[in-house]
Amino acid sequence: MNAEVFEEWLRRQGHQVYRTASSYWYDAGPRVLQAFPYHWLITPDKKEIRDLMMRRGIIALRYSTPLDFPEGKVSYHVVIHMPYELNSLKSQTRNGVKRGLEHFQLEQISFERLATEGWALQYDTLVRQDRLRSMKQVDWERLCRSAEGLPGFEAWAATSQGELAGAVIICRIDDVFEVPYAMSRSCHLSNHVNNVLFYSISCELLKRKGMSGVFFTVQSLDAPADVDEFKFRMGFEPKAVRQRVEFHPLLSPFAMPVVHTWFQKLLRRDPSNPFLAKAEGMFHFHVEGRYPLAQQTWPECLSGQKESLFNKMPQIPQGGIMSNFDGCQLPNVPKFSTGLAETMQKSLIGRLKRLLAFPWNRYVKKWLKQAYNLTIRRGGVSAQVATKGFAPDTSFKAGDLVRVRAPVEISATLNPFKELKGCAFLTEMQQYCGTTQRVLQVMQQFLDERDYKVKKARGIVLLEGVICRGTPAFGRCDRCCHFFWREEWLERIAEG
Repeated sequence: MNAEVFEEWLRRQGHQVYRTASSYWYDAGPRVLQAFPYHWLITPDKKEIRDLMMRRGIIALRYSTPLDFPEGKVSYHVVIHMPYELNSLKSQTRNGVKRGLEHFQLEQISFERLATEGWALQYDTLVRQDRLRSMKQVDWERLCRSAEGLPGFEAWAATSQGELAGAVIICRIDDVFEVPYAMSRSCHLSNHVNNVLFYSISCELLKRKGMSGVFFTVQSLDAPADVDEFKFRMGFEPKAVRQRVEFHPLLSPFAMPVVHTWFQKLLRRDPSNPFLAKAEGMFHFHVEGRYPLAQQTWPECLSGQKESLFNKMPQIPQGGIMSNFDGCQLPNVPKFSTGLAETMQKSLIGRLKRLLAFPWNRYVKKWLKQAYNLTIRRGGVSAQVATKGFAPDTSFKAGDLVRVRAPVEISATLNPFKELKGCAFLTEMQQYCGTTQRVLQVMQQFLDERDYKVKKARGIVLLEGVICRGTPAFGRCDRCCHFFWREEWLERIAEG
């Protein structure tokens, strides 16, 4: 079997598959690509990555690359090579295999049987891993039936009295067997079904002619740190690699630690949300992958290999190299140089603000807002406004005298994008907080010059003489446009 057969399996499931010079890619999530075969270590150049993203509208992609590659989060592949035998296992694991062999038998089964009877095993596995929302039964059945008749694909199961207790899907790609799925029933764990399943299938595959090894998995983006501990107890080996997560050029300015922290907070509110779990993992791998290996957090399973791996690699310059948003290289800032660090941070923030102001980046902001609204919805007046004891006055008219509310009151109405119902509160507007102004016009429609469409407006007013004269990011502007004010930010004042 070659990679084209694996490609056909993914296409049968309904995935979009792309081919580039270095690898194959499939849509592992909405607008997110994963490289396959999973055991390949690839080094695509920047042009290949950029062309793939720009032409296909891809948000992010993920792939494995060698440990000596300049960038990427230190990670691992779980693999096994010859020799592999029962006597090489630790006593506790060896005894578990022996006891399990008394209860279960390994046999090859049809994919049709796996599609129907195997869902109970897969369901139990997803529940144990708190990932039940990542797959439905119809997805599982389609996944299994898509492998029917494809060369190199096999389904094996550990059975007890004719009942499926555990199962795996395997596929051969060149001289390596991959195990994309493994599952088991929770009620059989006490009888060591997983010990039997993993040991027996490893022995079965390694003894086949022309095989160099078995690839089980790549370190997960969102699974707990101990999810692979069982495999290591079974004698499987962690192979040190780097995992790279790359974002679209328009999204890369947002791939910062502060955004990663925001996703962490959202995930704590909804731990079983697969979208948030994957997004948090992608930001984590991307942000940490920009730092030298010595400054990264190494997986526990690689701690014993760390020193020897460093000795085999070329010497890394002190401080390392960190990628900037534009792809240029900047030296890491020493911790003691706080003034220089602050200067660099301000320059990056200024560049980010200018990027966000470009018309084409409105789509980036729109996507981020949609992702935010999927997790935390704020309908009508925000909860913060209600607790402050004031509500929007919807009866403003031209000529009304109003007071602009204090900064703390306005800040309480804003979302993380510094907006309320799509209307941004700019830094330049803070100077008018606490002042008395007069309403010039109540907005009903306006021309949005970002896409040249006339749009309707509600709850927005213009104030007499309160105009924008430029921003720190772009400098002075003589156009003299009026600021847009939400009615929630204003308080009517009785005249006389």
